[in-house]
Amino acid sequence: MLKLDDISFVEETFIDSLTPGFKKINNPNDESISVVIALLGSSSFQEYIALLRHESNLPLKFSDQISISEIKKLEECYSDEYKTIQGLIFDFNLWTELERSAFMILALNIFPQLDMDKFPDISYHSNNAEVSEYLKISKDDEFPLTAITFGQAVSKNEFIDWINKNWKEIEKGNTKYLPKAQILKDKFKDIQLVDEIYQMTKNGNNIEKICDQLSIKYPEYLDKLSYDWVNNKMTRYKAKLSKYSKMLVTESA
Repeated sequence: MLKLDDISFVEETFIDSLTPGFKKINNPNDESISVVIALLGSSSFQEYIALLRHESNLPLKFSDQISISEIKKLEECYSDEYKTIQGLIFDFNLWTELERSAFMILALNIFPQLDMDKFPDISYHSNNAEVSEYLKISKDDEFPLTAITFGQAVSKNEFIDWINKNWKEIEKGNTKYLPKAQILKDKFKDIQLVDEIYQMTKNGNNIEKICDQLSIKYPEYLDKLSYDWVNNKMTRYKAKLSKYSKMLVTESA
C-alpha cells in the first residue's frame, strides 16, 4: 500500500532553457499534500494502483526531473492504465486536471504541485463568452459562486461606492451560498462514498440495497444517490475489476 512518504512532489517548470517538464521539490504547498492524502486514503484508489502495477512494469524510476514529452509518451504507452485512472478520477468527482497527476502517482510515484492560481477566491471575466465558459466549470454547484455583473462601463470609484452601499446584501449571499474555506478542500467529499459503493459491489450487494443503505447512512447525498448514478459506478467498477482479475488469473496459471 502506498504511503505519503513514497510520493515525491514535483513542480511544473523548465528542466532546461527549452524543455518544459517537472522538477522535484522539497516543500509542496498544503493543498497538494491534502490531495495526495485524500487519494492514498481511498481503498479503491489503492486497489486500482495495485492491480494496474501488477501487470505492468510500473512504477518506473524517477530521477528528480522529467520532461512533459516523456510524460505524454508514458500516457500513450500505458493508455489503458491512464484511462482506468481517468475513470476513477471521474467517479471521485474530482477535476480533470488531476487525471494526469494521479497517473503520475501510478507511473512514477510523483505528484505535481497544484497551481493555486487556478483556484482564485475572486476572478474577473470581461465579456459574455468568458462568463459563459466560467459557468460551464461551475455547473451543478460543483464550484458554487455568486456574481456581480456590469451592464455598462463604470469607474473604480463608482464600483467602490456601489460595493459599500450593497455590502450587506453581498455578505449575506457569500455566507449563504459560498464555502468559508478554499473550495479545493471540499472536493474530496465523494471519495468515501464511491469507496463504499465499490466495496458493497465487491461484496455482492445489488444496486437497490446499496442505494437504500447509503441513503440512510448519508442523508446529505439523497440528491446524488439515484439508481443511475450508483449503477454507473457499479458498472464501471465491475468491468475494470473483471478485466484486471482475469489478467491476474491468466498470469498465475
